[in-house]
Amino acid sequence: RKHGETRSKQGYHLAELIREMGIVHSSVVDQGLAPFLTACLEWADSAGTFSKIIGAFFEDSVVGSVQRYVDKFNDESRLANEKLRAANERLNELDAFRLQLIRTVHHELGNALNALNFSIEYATLTADAPTQKQALNTCRRSAQEMNALITQLNDYSVLLGGELPVQSETIDIAAFARELEAWLEAMMRDAGMTLEIKIDAELTSIESEPGRIKQIVNNLVSRSEERRVGKECRS
Repeated sequence: RKHGETRSKQGYHLAELIREMGIVHSSVVDQGLAPFLTACLEWADSAGTFSKIIGAFFEDSVVGSVQRYVDKFNDESRLANEKLRAANERLNELDAFRLQLIRTVHHELGNALNALNFSIEYATLTADAPTQKQALNTCRRSAQEMNALITQLNDYSVLLGGELPVQSETIDIAAFARELEAWLEAMMRDAGMTLEIKIDAELTSIESEPGRIKQIVNNLVSRSEERRVGKECRS
């Protein structure tokens, strides 16, 4: 059995393993039994019995060696199949993720483009300078959002290609909230909106990507602004 496992690890084919055992069997008979019977004539009548005993030994040895070789081969095949199944599951997950990503980006780009076209149309239909400025600010944010989505799409393509690791880090919630307030201050002021951030007292830090969170917040604020401008326009 040890012989079969060793030869399996060394990459022997099963036929080579059996042939090797046959060579050893022949060597024992030719180089061991034959000289012994020549030197000890009193055992000559037992030559047939000796040959049967040696033959039975090597028959059992071949069976044991082949069995271990096959067991080892099956173990390796089972492991390879498990790895292949895991790889296929990962590919299926990636395919589903890519499809969801395409749908999401298509939806978000469509929303941003609609908001941009709507704001441009709205600005051209009014002579009120503050209203035009507000509409142009919405245009600017929509264009920025579209650019951010395109950048995000490129980042995901790099990430899916295994070229860029996820840049996760520990984020201090309170400090990050203050940073968000400062970052959104001008946008909120221009839009005539207010931002109130409430933090769970027990939540002090998280592991995530600050840039992605900012992008999500920006998208939410932009959507709120678009809905507000749309209501004003309709009224």
